[in-house]
Amino acid sequence: MNHIDPSTLDTYAVGPGRLPADAADRLEDHVLVCESCRARVARSTSVADMDRSWAAIERRLRGDPSSQAGALDDAGVSLDEWTTGPPDGHARRRVGQPALAAAALVMFVAGLAWVFQVRQQPEPSATMPGWNVGRPDDEATFTSPGDLLGIAALLEWHDELLVVGAVQAADGQRNVAWTSTGEGRWTNRTIDFPVGCDPWGGIAVVGEELAIGCVRRDLSSPTVSVATTRDLDTWTVHDVGSVSSSFGVIIGSDGSSRVSLAVLEAADPNTTQGARLRVWVSDDLSSWDQLPGSGKDVLTDAFAQRIRLFDGDIVIVGAVNTWPDASTGAAGQIPAVWVSRGGTPFSRHLLPDESGGPAGGYAHDITATDGGYAAVGGTDGLARAWFSEDLDTWDIGVVTDPEVLGPTGAGAMWTVAAAGTDLVAASVGDPTAATPTWSSRDGGHTWHPAGDGPSIVLSLNQAVVGVRTTAPVGLWRLDLR
Repeated sequence: MNHIDPSTLDTYAVGPGRLPADAADRLEDHVLVCESCRARVARSTSVADMDRSWAAIERRLRGDPSSQAGALDDAGVSLDEWTTGPPDGHARRRVGQPALAAAALVMFVAGLAWVFQVRQQPEPSATMPGWNVGRPDDEATFTSPGDLLGIAALLEWHDELLVVGAVQAADGQRNVAWTSTGEGRWTNRTIDFPVGCDPWGGIAVVGEELAIGCVRRDLSSPTVSVATTRDLDTWTVHDVGSVSSSFGVIIGSDGSSRVSLAVLEAADPNTTQGARLRVWVSDDLSSWDQLPGSGKDVLTDAFAQRIRLFDGDIVIVGAVNTWPDASTGAAGQIPAVWVSRGGTPFSRHLLPDESGGPAGGYAHDITATDGGYAAVGGTDGLARAWFSEDLDTWDIGVVTDPEVLGPTGAGAMWTVAAAGTDLVAASVGDPTAATPTWSSRDGGHTWHPAGDGPSIVLSLNQAVVGVRTTAPVGLWRLDLR
């Protein structure tokens, strides 16, 4: 679905009469079926304007009932054929379609009633209670003064919460795992990963084991591998395939036995331009199938951020690298989703911006919801979110206060977690400032600020939990009730 240009929506919100009649008619038809554009109109319309519009229309309808009833009768429509209000939030006619302006006016009244309702009640219905922080018994469990903390993953494993990352101290860097059973009780331990393996491309739960991706360069040719462990001490390495020059590896699983691995293979080790994704899938960690794209360029100039498995479908989010412009020399990225249905060749779907055209930046994460899927990302300090029912057709969500402070603005929305249609997204912004988070109660169609919170989030029962790299450290919790 293509959306109405935001400036046109704002002009309409100030006063529908400011748009040509045909343009206003098309806009009204669109906002009746497009939740994100309705939300934009709602935010841009003052309550005072709404009161005046409602009063004027009410006077017109009630001031001369006989003339209105006659006009509607001519159209074959009676007032009792119309109903407004929930659950759809806009007018619904039981039979037929109105053919006169008077009948269309009734629909517009109902549309205004929906907007008025949103303007009057946005926060209580759209937002969630605030974050609670469970401080650890000993904050030195996470980091000491002067240390830098990096967090690669947060997951549930062996009935405990597991955080994996690294601590950069004066005496060097060490990989660390923190485990918690809750109530502030945390333990930590140093991890020695196999050569060429690290957790920064994700950690996958594979039954009772954890799995991370590797690119081993200690062999005759670079080899993509998966390392698994049951105890964080002993690792088993499973070779997948050989590559030439490569940029990182990401891993995902269905939580049971199916694992997918993706690596960006570059023809030129100095640039990702022209690189292509190579993706494998396995059900036993021993035999691996490489999955192609549905066309020769589908996996070319792709940059993958995360890989997820949903009911047999393999989904990768990231961006398509665009080639330098001939006149300016500038290159960029377009956020994208790649989908393989049950191991079939990948299709590629570019994610839109507010105007319906391709957006800029990256998609950083994706999750399944009760009604479909939600992806998050952004660029240049601007958070963006998208939603889809089927992974093929994507619309952009409406994000309130999307700005993310940061020296590079690279964070935007970084991770997302869902419980039903409730979602929470977290960012990676300026490490010296607050870490903004957002929540959505409608499957990712609209997002509202959820306050300073964690930078990595995980869905856990009817709550979202998270951790962050800056004080206050500990387990952050947001109840989804």
